Amino acid sequence: TPTDTHCKTLHPIIFIHGFLASGDTWANQVMRFQSNGYCDNLLYAYDWNSVGGGSDQALLDAFIDTVLARTGATQVDIVGHSAGGGYGYGYCDDTTRAKKVAHYVHIGSSAQTSPAGLNDEVPTMNISSADDAVAGVTSITGAANVELIGKDHYQVATSEETFTELYKFF
Repeated sequence: TPTDTHCKTLHPIIFIHGFLASGDTWANQVMRFQSNGYCDNLLYAYDWNSVGGGSDQALLDAFIDTVLARTGATQVDIVGHSAGGGYGYGYCDDTTRAKKVAHYVHIGSSAQTSPAGLNDEVPTMNISSADDAVAGVTSITGAANVELIGKDHYQVATSEETFTELYKFF
């Protein structure tokens, strides 16, 4: 069991689901992080209305501020899948918001030209798969790019291989 001191050295993780999905997309990844030393109070699924303009950056910002206040952390790690990837990447377009993000992971989402942040200041990982019929293989110049084999659009977010990459990156 991790100690409270150990938990305080880790950034909280905010998981953002994709279009027509929900926070339970991340259930297996949350359990994997818990099994590897992350405390419950560091793992959050941001459930948003992916239909009809639900990607309001002010709402995500308020959620992140609540997590920071609750945990005492100064930064979070963000993981976004599919449309949630665009949402998370876009969140970092504001310099003040980007300062709240220690790491950003873009999974099965749209191609981007550079790491997250207006000045590419947020360390970024991009995870994709050729077997993802929705997003396919993407890369982000200047980011850590990981191409998984044999993972469909949902598996690219939920697989054990993805967890391993997330864990190493954080």
